[in-house]
Amino acid sequence: MDNKKEETEEKPKAVVEMEENSDAGKAKKRIKEKRELDAKTANKKFLIKYIIFVVIIILITIGAIYYSINQLNKDDEENVTEEKTEIAKTTAKDQKYAVNSYSETYNENSLKIQYYAGNDQPVENTYGGEEYAQIEGLLDKDIQNSINARLKDTAKRLKEGNRSTFTQITANYGNILSAIIYNQDYKRETINIDLTTGNDISLEDVFVSSAPLNSLIMEGVYKSLAWDRLSSDYEKNEGYIDMNKVDTSQYEEIALRAVNNYKAKGENIQFYITCEGITIYGITDQNMYISDNENSSISIDFLGHREDIAIYKRYLATNSIYENDSIGAKDIIVFTNNIYDNKYMYNLIYEKDENIFIEESLNFYEEESKKDKNTFEIIKKYLTNIANEDKQKIKSETNNNIGAFYQKEVNLWKSENYYAASYTEYKATCDVSYFKDEGFKDYAKMKNGPRADVGMNGFVKGELDEFPNLNISEVKHSELYFDLEGNYIGASKEEANETINKSNAVEEDKANSTENTNKDANINVNTSIDNNTTNVNANVNSNTIEIEREENIDNSIVEE
Repeated sequence: MDNKKEETEEKPKAVVEMEENSDAGKAKKRIKEKRELDAKTANKKFLIKYIIFVVIIILITIGAIYYSINQLNKDDEENVTEEKTEIAKTTAKDQKYAVNSYSETYNENSLKIQYYAGNDQPVENTYGGEEYAQIEGLLDKDIQNSINARLKDTAKRLKEGNRSTFTQITANYGNILSAIIYNQDYKRETINIDLTTGNDISLEDVFVSSAPLNSLIMEGVYKSLAWDRLSSDYEKNEGYIDMNKVDTSQYEEIALRAVNNYKAKGENIQFYITCEGITIYGITDQNMYISDNENSSISIDFLGHREDIAIYKRYLATNSIYENDSIGAKDIIVFTNNIYDNKYMYNLIYEKDENIFIEESLNFYEEESKKDKNTFEIIKKYLTNIANEDKQKIKSETNNNIGAFYQKEVNLWKSENYYAASYTEYKATCDVSYFKDEGFKDYAKMKNGPRADVGMNGFVKGELDEFPNLNISEVKHSELYFDLEGNYIGASKEEANETINKSNAVEEDKANSTENTNKDANINVNTSIDNNTTNVNANVNSNTIEIEREENIDNSIVEE
């Protein structure tokens, strides 16, 4: 303890200097300096190593970060590329299937469709009594037999005893078949089939993959509910239904509910397809409506969503799937029906050129055409010739920078004395560029007449405001008359009657002439007979006198 105390006490300066200058002090100082130098050297080395280590860590970190960023960028680029590729594929497919112009056309399937009654007997008239349908004409008989069995079995099942059952083929084009089968209690089933495979078509398949289907369904709900509200006030609206009078925003909640129902039902949703649109069942329910409609449905109109529609082209095949491709109408304007060449309607002409669309239809009574088949064929040929003349005339009258829609409806009927064909002509022109696309949208919107079920009877002056791009001509009416043998007899009833009266007069004159000739012939015959009789009598008398004279002579000789 004393030593420690002694060491801590400050030594005199002279003592300190003596100790430092001594050999031991110098050695001690060198050792201390060396230790300090070694410590500094060690610290310097440590610091250099530490700096190197930190730099390496930083470089490694930078490298790792760079690699990660590079990898992320590469992954992003790959993802973007894949996404772009998928989008490009989807876009290309959508463009392939979509309807890209209102002037595009489609073909009916080359199928024969026969309807049958409940007793399995063919139904001749397809407007009543058709319980089920059968198709004929597919190359693949297994697919055809499967479809036919399904159509028949479904109809038989819906009879549910003795209920009346009906089948309606609603779409028969683009290698698809769509049908609705229902009974008198409005219980129904729909069938939508891809004819190339026999597989069912889903609701999504009707549209391109990028179509806003939820929005389309909501739009269909809005229209359905708006119609329901307006039709309930039909008399109040003076028989005129204007959708613009309804605030459809009030139906948003109901429309969203319908979309959710659609999502929940998935593949079990029922719908049928036409050339104009699609009707969907089961996603709305009766409590959404104010009417007593027990068969509530919504419809999506194809015309207003042209580029979203894939059903016209999705199932087209490179090779034909039919036995005979000549069956079925060809080149029908999209979103319109065809006038079938059937028992009571006939296309005299239906043709789309670069700047001309011409269509003439003949309507007639089936029974009359059956009774007077030869006469009907003569008249039909005459009307077809007129249609071809109309085509040449409209082509010669239309400049290349003008597009023209020309339609003529012919109704043929029979009276006691003649056949009458009443003509109604419609014409509308527009700029040729408008004609090639948008003009056919206007054409398809004309849904009042009997042409391709749309258009004819539509180009009238009263619609100028609705179709400002069309120059609509006045509707023309005319008539043609034919006798009961099919010969043309005039362009008016008066002219026809005059021709008939003249013909009757000529026939009467002929009859009278023949009668007079016969009378003259009878007189001549009678005169001849009388003369012959006189001659015979004279001869007889003469012979008698001669005989008597001979007898007298003989007697006198005997007497002598």
